[in-house]
Amino acid sequence: MKKFGIWIISPSSYNNRGLVSQFSLVLMIPPIFGVMKGLINTTAKKLGVEIDVFCVNERLERGDGYIQSIIINKNFVDKIVFISAKTFELPRAIDIARQFIKSGTKVIIGGAGVTLADWKVYNLLNREGISFNIGEGEETTPKIIDDFVSDSLRILYWQRSFVDLNKAPFPTVPDIVDEKYKHGLNSMAGIDTCEGCPFKCSFCCVTTLRGREMCLSRARNVEGVIEWIEKTHKLGLPIMILDDNFKRSPNYHHLVWGLIKLNERLNKKLKIFAQVDTAIRLSDIRDLALAGIKQVFLGVESFDLVNLKGANKNQNNPDKYQRLVSEFHKYRIKVDAGWIIGWPNQTVEAIITEAKLMEDNFDLITPFNLVAFPGTEDYFKSISNDEIVDFDLNSYDTKHFVRKLNSMTERDAYTAKKKAFRVIYSLKHALGSSGLRVSIFTDTAYCRLIAWLGNMQVGDPYQVIMDGIPHFGGPYIQRPFDSYKGEPLTIEDLTKKEACLESI
Repeated sequence: MKKFGIWIISPSSYNNRGLVSQFSLVLMIPPIFGVMKGLINTTAKKLGVEIDVFCVNERLERGDGYIQSIIINKNFVDKIVFISAKTFELPRAIDIARQFIKSGTKVIIGGAGVTLADWKVYNLLNREGISFNIGEGEETTPKIIDDFVSDSLRILYWQRSFVDLNKAPFPTVPDIVDEKYKHGLNSMAGIDTCEGCPFKCSFCCVTTLRGREMCLSRARNVEGVIEWIEKTHKLGLPIMILDDNFKRSPNYHHLVWGLIKLNERLNKKLKIFAQVDTAIRLSDIRDLALAGIKQVFLGVESFDLVNLKGANKNQNNPDKYQRLVSEFHKYRIKVDAGWIIGWPNQTVEAIITEAKLMEDNFDLITPFNLVAFPGTEDYFKSISNDEIVDFDLNSYDTKHFVRKLNSMTERDAYTAKKKAFRVIYSLKHALGSSGLRVSIFTDTAYCRLIAWLGNMQVGDPYQVIMDGIPHFGGPYIQRPFDSYKGEPLTIEDLTKKEACLESI
C-alpha cells in the first residue's frame, strides 16, 4: 500500500521587530490538529490509503528548520502541507507556503484568515500557485485529500454551506506522548460542541464564519462529546469548550447533565473552561460548577453603555456584572473578563477609569484592542469611512490599533494601555483584591503574577496570557522583505470577493 505524508502547520506571526514570535510554553494545543487528524483518518479509511499525520505548532519551534526537514523527507510516496491561519497569521502562512511551493512540495492554506480574506489575497494565492480552502473544511478536506492522493490538487476548494456537525468526524483525542513534552502540563485541549452565536456584535466575525443559528445540525452528538472529554481528562489535560457561547447550544442541558454525571464518576476531578455571555441566568451557575467548570470567559468588553450599544452588545448590563461574578465565586468558579480598549470615542482617562473597574470586579482580565476584523460590520463601516490606517494583516491580532481613533492619538492610546496594564496586572491585584475564597486564591494569584511579570519583562502581557511564556534566544526568523502586508481596500473591493472566487 502506498504511504502518504500530511503535515498540519499552525503558523505564528511577526512581532513588532519583524521576527517570528516563538514561545517556551503555550496555553493550548491548537484545536485544528485534532479536527484535521479526525478528518484525515476518516478519509484515509474511505480511500483505502495509508496516511501519516504530523503536527507543527510554529509558536513552539526554534527557528524554521522544520520547513526544510519536511521538504527533504523521503519517507513517503508524496506529501502535502496543510496550513491553518487566523487573519493575523495569514502573512506568515503565505511566507511559509512560498517556501514549500518553491521546493515543489504541495501545500494548501485554510482557516478563518483565508475565509475572511479579500479578493486581492485570493488573486495573490492563485497567481503564486498556492491552493486554498474557503469556509469550513469538513466537506472540502476529503476532496482535497482525494485530489492529493490522485495528484490532481486544485487551487480553490470552497465549502459554501455550514457543516452538519452531527455528521462530521470528531477531533482526535490529543496524543499525549507527542504533545505533552512540548506543551507543558498546564496546556489545555479544546473541543467545539456547537458552532455559531445568536448575537450581532459589530466587532465580532464569529457569525460570518460560523453563522447565527445555533441549531441541532450545528451541534455535536452529546455522548460523543462526553466520551472525548473523559478520554482527554484521563490524559491529564484540562479541557476548553471552544463554543463561542456555550450556554446557547441547543444541547446545553443534555450536555451539562452528562458532564455532571461524568464529574461525579471521576470524583469531581474534571477541569473545564468555557465561554458564556453575561446574560446567563444565575440559576444556571450551580450546574456549571457541578459539571466541572472551573473558569468562565465573559465577553464583558466595557462598563460604558454607549460603547456596548454602539457595538450592538445589548445583552450586556454593567449593573449586573458584580452580582454575576459573586454568584460564580459562590460556586468557586473563576471569571476571566474580556475587555476591549480603543472604542471610537474613548479617551485616555476613560481607559484608566475602566481599568480600575475591571480590576475591582474580575479575577482575570484579558485585554484586546478594538480591531475591525474582516467580515465584521466594523470592517465594512471602517472601509466605507476611510478609517483603516493599517492594512497589514499581521497587525490584526488585537494588540495593534488598525483604524483611526477619534478622541486620542495612537501614541496616547498605547500609553494609556500600558498604564491600564499596570492596574489590572498590579501586585495588589495579584494578591487577591477581589476577595476570592482561599481554595481558588492560589491559582488565580499565580495567573496574575505571571501576567504582571510578563509586563515587566517583555513589555507585552498579552503574549503571556494569550500565547505563552516567550522564548528568549535564537535562532530568529526575520520577516522577508516581500512578505505579504495587505493592500489598501475600498468599499468596491469588498463586493468583488465572490466574483473573484467564481473566476478561479
